[in-house]
Amino acid sequence: MALLRILLIVLAVGIVVNIYLMGTARFPWPALVVWTILAAIVVYLRRGGSVKIAVWVAIASFFSGFMVSAIYTGGFEGPIVALAPFLPVLVILLVNANAGWIGTAATLSLLSVVALLQSFGFTQPLPISAAGLVVLQYFVIAFASIVVAWVVADFAQKSNTFAATILEHSQTDFVTGVANRRRINDTLKQETDRAGRADNHLSVILIDIDFFKRFNDTNGHQAGDQCLATVAEVLKVAAKRSIDVIGRYGGDEFIMLLPSTDASAAAVIAEQVRSEMLSRSLYYDNEGQDKVSLTLGIASLRGRAIKSPEHLVKLADDALLHGKAHGRNTVSNAIINTRSGLVTFKCRQPSAAF
Repeated sequence: MALLRILLIVLAVGIVVNIYLMGTARFPWPALVVWTILAAIVVYLRRGGSVKIAVWVAIASFFSGFMVSAIYTGGFEGPIVALAPFLPVLVILLVNANAGWIGTAATLSLLSVVALLQSFGFTQPLPISAAGLVVLQYFVIAFASIVVAWVVADFAQKSNTFAATILEHSQTDFVTGVANRRRINDTLKQETDRAGRADNHLSVILIDIDFFKRFNDTNGHQAGDQCLATVAEVLKVAAKRSIDVIGRYGGDEFIMLLPSTDASAAAVIAEQVRSEMLSRSLYYDNEGQDKVSLTLGIASLRGRAIKSPEHLVKLADDALLHGKAHGRNTVSNAIINTRSGLVTFKCRQPSAAF
């Protein structure tokens, strides 16, 4: 719709310039007919008409108007044929790139017809002075320059959008829609460096679905994918800040990266995740008695105490294993003695408090 409106305005300007330079003796009726058709198409679309029909009618009117106008204005001696390269561009913008080849073939056919008619003297000479022709050619070239700039800008925008989409897909887990392992690793490295420079806390929570294989075997892989998606939704609810990152770390294991978050705050978030999962009422079987639960392991360090991203994840993984060994459906926190470097684990049972 926007493109057709722009074309309407351009044609209107061209008609005015044509009348001013050539007078009413050679009234630009081909352009006026095309303009009228475009105006009718705009009205047709506003009333809910078919976009596909409107597009092809507009393309047909432009190609027909181009050939008649070229014959009407001196063929290859006039300014209209200079616009021929933009007919396939118009087809690409209105339809798609593949249709542009059809538009190119149609344009070459029209130019051949114009050349043949001109060779037999059927084209009409321009009743215009040399100065007037220069002005008319100026407007044609100016219009062509605007179209080229517009096409290049449109292509650049679409290319950037496409590249951003590809990048997003390459960093997103297909099943859950959260960050994949590649993006998690990149983000973890960035946040580790940032926490070291600013002497801030950085917390990592590893989340594992308890007995996920049992759930998959009982309910099927499609239900398993839905279970994974549900866990991702639960994590999204808990990760309220824009700087928090959640991702699928592998299989049935998820991860939360919480910048500027200490151990106690991370424990609160982890418990929210654990209890929220139980509220979703996913069951291991059809009896509706045994709910799907999560076990979570937390590691939280500050500044230079974070030796490496791998070190932080290893601590969270050890805490996760500790929680699994102590009954699952629990939150386990890795506690590091800053002086001795010894690591202990504090496991929160569902009814206990940290």
